[in-house]
Amino acid sequence: MEILSVSVCRIRLGSRVVSSPKIGIYRRHSSVSKKSSLDLATKLKIESKWGSLINQAVNFDETSKSEKCYICPMFPYPSGNLHMGHVRVYTISDAIARFQRQNGKNVLHPIGFDSFGLPAENAAIENQVQPEEWTNKNIAKMRKQLRQLGCSFDWSREVITSDPQYYKFTQYIFLLMYKHGLVYRKKAWVNWDPVDKTVLADEQVDSNGRSWRSGAKVERKQLEQWFIRSTNFAQSLRNGLDNEELAEWRDIVKLQKHWIGECDGAEFIFPICLNGKKHSSLNIWVQKPEHISKAAFVAVSDPSEIGIPGSVDSNVTVINPFTKSVLPVIVIPHNDLNYPEGCSIKLGIPSQCDDDARIATMKKIPFDSTRALDNFDERIRVCQLAVSGKMGGHLKSSRLRDWLVSRQRRWGTPIPVVHCDACGTVPVAFKDLPVVLPKDQSSAPSAKCPKCGEPGRQETDTMDTFVDSAWYFLRYIDPTNQDLPFDKNKVENMMPVDVYIGGKEHATLHLYYARFLSHFLHSIGWIPDPEPFKRLLVQGMVMGKTYYIKKTKQVVRSSSVIERDGQLVERESGEPVFVKWEKMSKSKHNGVEPSDMFDKFGVDTTRLLILGEVAPTSDRLWKEEAFDGILNFQEKVWTLLDDFMDSKVKFHNQSVDESKIKAVEDKLRDARNFHVKGVTFNYNQSYQLSVAISKLQSLVKSLKKFDQETMAQSLEFEKALAALLIMLAPMAPHFASELWFRFQMAPRSLQSPMTIQWKNNIFKQSWPQMDDDYLLDVIFKVNNAVKGDAKIQYKDFKKLNDEVALKMALSDPKVVDFLGGRDILAADCAIINGYSATLNIKVDHTLHKQKGAVRKNTASSRR
Repeated sequence: MEILSVSVCRIRLGSRVVSSPKIGIYRRHSSVSKKSSLDLATKLKIESKWGSLINQAVNFDETSKSEKCYICPMFPYPSGNLHMGHVRVYTISDAIARFQRQNGKNVLHPIGFDSFGLPAENAAIENQVQPEEWTNKNIAKMRKQLRQLGCSFDWSREVITSDPQYYKFTQYIFLLMYKHGLVYRKKAWVNWDPVDKTVLADEQVDSNGRSWRSGAKVERKQLEQWFIRSTNFAQSLRNGLDNEELAEWRDIVKLQKHWIGECDGAEFIFPICLNGKKHSSLNIWVQKPEHISKAAFVAVSDPSEIGIPGSVDSNVTVINPFTKSVLPVIVIPHNDLNYPEGCSIKLGIPSQCDDDARIATMKKIPFDSTRALDNFDERIRVCQLAVSGKMGGHLKSSRLRDWLVSRQRRWGTPIPVVHCDACGTVPVAFKDLPVVLPKDQSSAPSAKCPKCGEPGRQETDTMDTFVDSAWYFLRYIDPTNQDLPFDKNKVENMMPVDVYIGGKEHATLHLYYARFLSHFLHSIGWIPDPEPFKRLLVQGMVMGKTYYIKKTKQVVRSSSVIERDGQLVERESGEPVFVKWEKMSKSKHNGVEPSDMFDKFGVDTTRLLILGEVAPTSDRLWKEEAFDGILNFQEKVWTLLDDFMDSKVKFHNQSVDESKIKAVEDKLRDARNFHVKGVTFNYNQSYQLSVAISKLQSLVKSLKKFDQETMAQSLEFEKALAALLIMLAPMAPHFASELWFRFQMAPRSLQSPMTIQWKNNIFKQSWPQMDDDYLLDVIFKVNNAVKGDAKIQYKDFKKLNDEVALKMALSDPKVVDFLGGRDILAADCAIINGYSATLNIKVDHTLHKQKGAVRKNTASSRR
């Protein structure tokens, strides 16, 4: 076979009409035995031929009655070019989205760009262009690459966070939080990045005190900053992680719980007074709030924490919000007092803590020494009283902090408030959004006060970019709404996201902030569920080999390394070199460009390579010596189609050898059902796409064992081959489209139109199903120990439930014997749709132990 570029779009084969791209059809060589070659040139022709079909708009149908399926990959930062991490996440999401469509789901699979941020602003300054110009060029490049990758996104829903029509609603949500008392501004000591000249949140500073982005040594600086009371939702966020609906979160639950911490106390707002007059406020975490009325002092390890210039003296006090008593503020170094974890402030309650009593005695601070008992009910009452009185009281861990969202750079979402000399800080009205900062940064922008109308000053701080990315998945649902961030009814029908896909590095901060914002929106009735993501697929990093000179730890390019006397050395200096697998990055010269991979191997081969070998959740070590398996797999599928086409021509006019075909049909039927079961499970349940590829390789191996006469005359062979191509399509869409077109052209098809839609391309085919009489396993457990099993036909498996499974178990003699007449406490059947089922019977094991003891005693007496 060869690919021709001719303008034919439909071909008649007997009574069947086959669709084809207008840019190419097949021509058969004069010799049917001559094999075509799947070389790089052929792959590139295939991708050119089918690119327009693969990239056809696949938009979500809001009018469809089909079951919705929301597949959301984390959107990229537009750095200019895709990297292999992007290729991995978007190939995974595309494969899952295509699979779900072929299973009849109404799939929403959107894309956008997280386009605000320091890198774009710094690059724009360096290149003397505006950040939006730099960003828009990068977005255009990345759009082109994503289309080349063959991703079936709904481009009509694209969002770009730096577009005023998007950040207008980021500002809207900020104002909603302001309205509900979650936003505040205070002077605070912050982490200052001297290179990027902006504030960093605590979590953006690494363990060595360096910026997560620039790598600069972070400085401490005191500035007026905007905060969001994210900790108000700490308990809700922690409890939400126990939701059984959060499938496949696994170790991410541990990461999130560790970040949030145990909510074993509450934070309260204490007014600060200077010379007897209210000055500001102080947030103090208290482990046992029921004793707060007995507080005697406030200790600080660093005087700057209370936001008053100069040293702390007797002129600085705090007011107990419950008793209104005046408490002295004293400076006690960390090594002299047992402060709560992560805190530099402590409420001293001497009657309840010996360490506090020691300090109070030392400082001659009077206190009531009567020790009170802990009282959980009173603790809850005090917290509720504080919440209702807007004095704090929300349960949280001592080390969790409110979200510092101020950033001192212009390329970000402007904070929508105006500073007025008469009215103070005033939020902008919803109707006046978006607030857009001028490009000229030489002077502070003026603005009219929304309250009094007099001239004021527009706030110039912008928001942390995590705010932009904390809600984009909601905007995808209603991207053209000009009045609200989204329509509540549309969100109710679409949320939560069914599968959320992204890198491990986003499993803490981004996920925490996105969950917080969803919990907030749920609390005010805007979205139906507090948890935004039902299933989380966190993929590992793509790793490359980094070469270091042993002596200096300097990174060198792989091209500068040679092997000499069995040792790696740097070519020019001869210095020994060692190798380390690390995340791909330009600075370490260990990455590969996706465009180079496309040119060298083809797009679909790159997709299969990034999906193959390891599970999506594991790190992918990128080594070309491991590529042969995928390359050989494609070649074998290609030649299998050659053999099939040749067989159809060769045996076109020969009568069918019924006895021979009947002898192999059962083997083919079993192979098809077995592999359909396994591949489907790995697409839909485990998301182990590497295992799905292995299953497809196994099916190819099975099919290639049969001779051409069987290929031509066996209906089961044809059905198995069709299943193979359809199951390959989500991962290799161009390649599978070409294979399917060849399959469509085979003369004298044995399948009925009800099984294969011959006029349609491969993506219009339904996903292969197991035969109704195919047997599936049901495992029987008693108190979680396997005690028996049974086989059940697929048609009956689809009706399986707890009651039916229990009846099956009770007909198994081994299970009945083990139960020994004991009462069944519960029976729960865990069903993996289309794969297997496990029934766990819970019984009182006491009787069993007693019987065992009787047997043991009887044996002893006999001895």
